Amino acid sequence: MPAVAKTSQAALLAIARSMLEADAARFSLAAVATAAGIRPPSLHKRFADRETLIAAMRCDGYAELGARLASATAAATSRSPRARLRAIGFATRAFAGEAPQLFALLVGADERPDSPTDRAREIAIAPLLETCAGVVGKRRALDAARTLAAFINGYLLIELAQAFHLGGDLEAGFRYGLERVIDGLIGANAAPPS
Repeated sequence: MPAVAKTSQAALLAIARSMLEADAARFSLAAVATAAGIRPPSLHKRFADRETLIAAMRCDGYAELGARLASATAAATSRSPRARLRAIGFATRAFAGEAPQLFALLVGADERPDSPTDRAREIAIAPLLETCAGVVGKRRALDAARTLAAFINGYLLIELAQAFHLGGDLEAGFRYGLERVIDGLIGANAAPPS
């Protein structure tokens, strides 16, 4: 078996993520070590416990999601604020569809302030905050980002849990809801402050 020092952090995280997505119920340090071809005690040199590994996976997931949001907003920069907000919604939906278990970990995470995962989350949401600031101004950007994130994340978690039981087109439903939230954000910017 190869030593943990010869197995990169990125490789270990990729193996862990693959295992989490394949069978979250059986996800463990021992299973990751076996899949990586190393002994569990060797993996403990890198990750003290399951929670440490999950925290590293969250950091990695936030980095990927942040890169996708940055790419999506950059591609839509010359377009309208509506197009940039829409791009954020669809980039998040694509990420959630490709990594549903990791997405659930990110959305459900209760990060300690100033922890590495908290800082990774702040970096990941920067494109969302910047886009919202361009729509509603810096003073209300966090409120707008929370509003948009609440819809996007809530919808996606319900969709991934297969909890929309009344049929219909879930993509059309997502588009409809996203547009209504964007309408509200753009309209709120046009309305005089209360």
